[in-house]
Amino acid sequence: MIIYVDMDRHDPPSEQIGAARTRITYRLEDLAQQTCLLIRYSRVSPELIANVNASAIFLSGNRGSPADYDPAELIGFNKVVQSTEVPIFAFCGGMQAVAVALDAPVEELTGEGRMAEFGYWPVTVTSPHPVFDGLTEPVMRHAHRYHVPAVPAGFTVHASTPMTPVQTMINDERRIVATQFHPEYWTEEFPAGRRMIENFLGWISLGP
Repeated sequence: MIIYVDMDRHDPPSEQIGAARTRITYRLEDLAQQTCLLIRYSRVSPELIANVNASAIFLSGNRGSPADYDPAELIGFNKVVQSTEVPIFAFCGGMQAVAVALDAPVEELTGEGRMAEFGYWPVTVTSPHPVFDGLTEPVMRHAHRYHVPAVPAGFTVHASTPMTPVQTMINDERRIVATQFHPEYWTEEFPAGRRMIENFLGWISLGP
């Protein structure tokens, strides 16, 4: 079983976000060829990960700031990020949550009057990695106002854009991949995100 963690606070609830989470759950399930459990971040714990025998964990994006969370609701989630041996792929706000759990900074985007990076735009692969096999300058969906300016210990940077120098950070030893962009929102016109997730699943020996 794989797990897709909904990192959004849903305050107030959003039908649009809920529908997107369901669609992505099915996408991940189809790519991994395993059942995918969708669960809120506040329910995540080492015990849950062990009980469902998770083979991979995916973290969604979110609509807010890392400062919006109740620290008490992140205790189990942070323990998982800090200690699990299960591979993790974190998208956008999920990447920021990983950074915070591992004592790395998260800051609001600034510069040239811009406060956000949004739309389908290419990222530059700055260092080769199996998750980028076949992807030289992939076009990915961007939708973020915050970024991780310095990676946690054990991570290396593998992709960037002019506005966001850390677009992908990877810990090879722990098999954690985190992207500031959204590969899970691939389209027929821009399919690179699907290829990246497939590459990740192959890297951790999952999928068909």
